Amino acid sequence: MLLVKFSSTYKSSTNSRLLILTLVFLTLLSNALVAYSHDTFIAVIETVKPSMVTITANKKKGFFKTNEQREREAALGQYSDFYKDDFAKLPSKRHGSGFIIGSDTKYSWILTAAHVVLGSSKIIVTTFTGQKLRATLINNDPASDVALLRVTSTQLPILTLSQEPVKEGQSVIGVGAAFNLSMSSSLGIVSALNVTLNSSIKVPVIQTDVTVNPGTSGGAMINSRAQVVGLITKIYSNTGLFSGSSFALPSSDIKRLLAKWSIKNSPGG
Repeated sequence: MLLVKFSSTYKSSTNSRLLILTLVFLTLLSNALVAYSHDTFIAVIETVKPSMVTITANKKKGFFKTNEQREREAALGQYSDFYKDDFAKLPSKRHGSGFIIGSDTKYSWILTAAHVVLGSSKIIVTTFTGQKLRATLINNDPASDVALLRVTSTQLPILTLSQEPVKEGQSVIGVGAAFNLSMSSSLGIVSALNVTLNSSIKVPVIQTDVTVNPGTSGGAMINSRAQVVGLITKIYSNTGLFSGSSFALPSSDIKRLLAKWSIKNSPGG
């Protein structure tokens, strides 16, 4: 009887050890898989960044002057265009991001958010290599908040649009020049699909938790295959800074606009 009890105790102890070892192994494996899944984006970012651009758009001067402008002119004379309030310099510029969608032997085409460039007198695109190019606004669709720019530069590296729809929970990377700093990336997931915003955007968009801040507008939302799944356009925020939700126009809508504008998503333009 004593022998039977000892045997049962031994078996129970052995099973406990096996269970603990199994749990430890699964935990380590899970952590390794998470780390690996994140590390796969290293190559994605290296592939994507050469096709990203930063955009500086100078706003057009209004024909009619506001009361504030008149008061500033009365106080500052010829310097009224350069100073405001506490004499801090008034930049009168908008900053955003964009990505190269087509390129041939004469031109390259760039997509960005329409609100970055509409109403601008001068648009300058800076490539990943630091080249500054004067851009021309070719087409825009305010309802989708998308604008198409053209630059006179050839054979630039392009990003391809994803052929597959995104799914909720899918990992995505947002790439853009937040705060007009260097091009940066942020990892998140797709939070919801077909979201309708109470804004000027009239088409359903993708909601994510990817960090988006001023300067990221017009950037690319990227999947694990280094393909564009969306164009970054809006955030929900009371402060103007990221508060947990960002939005992107789906690649299917981008394709529709490119077809309308007769632009091919290929190195051939």
